[in-house]
Amino acid sequence: MCGKKHDVPKCACYVGRHRGCTGECQVWVMPDQLGTLREFTLIVLALAPVEKQELFPSRGAAFSPSLR
Repeated sequence: MCGKKHDVPKCACYVGRHRGCTGECQVWVMPDQLGTLREFTLIVLALAPVEKQELFPSRGAAFSPSLR
């Protein structure tokens, strides 16, 4: 979902912000969408070169509590 900061529901699991040419946009993931976020994250990680994944082993999706 996306919208303005005041549109973000209090029960959103993850919230992100993007500032672009057209202003600021908030994006969020609701609890019922965590499976979709997990699948998307795993696909992105599978596409990333292994040498890039190993640069920051202490950061990233592997340490996200909802992906375990």
